[in-house]
Amino acid sequence: MYNYLDMKVELLAGEQDSVVPPSMVRQHYFTMHDKGVDVAYHQFACGHMGFTYHPKQHLTSFILSAIAETFSQCT
Repeated sequence: MYNYLDMKVELLAGEQDSVVPPSMVRQHYFTMHDKGVDVAYHQFACGHMGFTYHPKQHLTSFILSAIAETFSQCT
């Protein structure tokens, strides 16, 4: 399935996430990396809901920056 990915993948994890623990996200990172996917792992000081309902400024800035970089490469 990973051979269909033809762009960089950014995996985000929350340090206090009990729904999808960082260890699970890191394991997915290592699996993707070993399969040759261009992947990066980023961990933030928040829990699962922090990504959705009240993201901190540094998380929001990171996401918006990644989106802007992706779109600038498409034009």
